[in-house]
Amino acid sequence: LYPRKAAKGAAIKAWNRIAAGTRPAIMEGLRRALRSDQWTRDGGKWIPYPATWLNRGQWEDEEATEPEPVPGSLDALIAANRAKLAAQQ
Repeated sequence: LYPRKAAKGAAIKAWNRIAAGTRPAIMEGLRRALRSDQWTRDGGKWIPYPATWLNRGQWEDEEATEPEPVPGSLDALIAANRAKLAAQQ
């Protein structure tokens, strides 16, 4: 399921070092990562190598949330208009 198919030998070694009981948590973390902004932007350019992701325990990373827009900024205005349109529907 891992989208970046690079350095497969190192990834297999990293996977084999992980306790079997941890693997379901890794797969859940992978599902979260596949939806993350980092992994979906720029055609997946920022997806780490699989061995790196496993060795760093990045499946435990929390899902990043978008920061609140700064009041008075263009982003805040856009967010307010989106909320207003959603309320009208």
